[in-house]
Amino acid sequence: IVKGLHDVLSGRSFWHLGADEPERTPVAPRADAGGQWKLSGREEEILGLLLRRRSNEEIAQELCLTQQTVKNYASRVFHKVGVSGRKELFRMLRPCG
Repeated sequence: IVKGLHDVLSGRSFWHLGADEPERTPVAPRADAGGQWKLSGREEEILGLLLRRRSNEEIAQELCLTQQTVKNYASRVFHKVGVSGRKELFRMLRPCG
């Protein structure tokens, strides 16, 4: 999922064929973010769970973190990816057509 997000932010198409969701059409490429964002390993974990639509509480339980720590990580992820929050993240990844 994280690789797919990198692809989208780099202007390439992305096909999501994960087990969590039915087959999807490619997402519309987004303007290149310049490759300036780099996520830490934990931030990539958080992003993956956010993209699976997990709540902060669910992420905290799964990763044995406090909800505040998850909130802090999510905020950094959103900032690095260039979105204001979950809604904008999912809008950016919505399928074409």
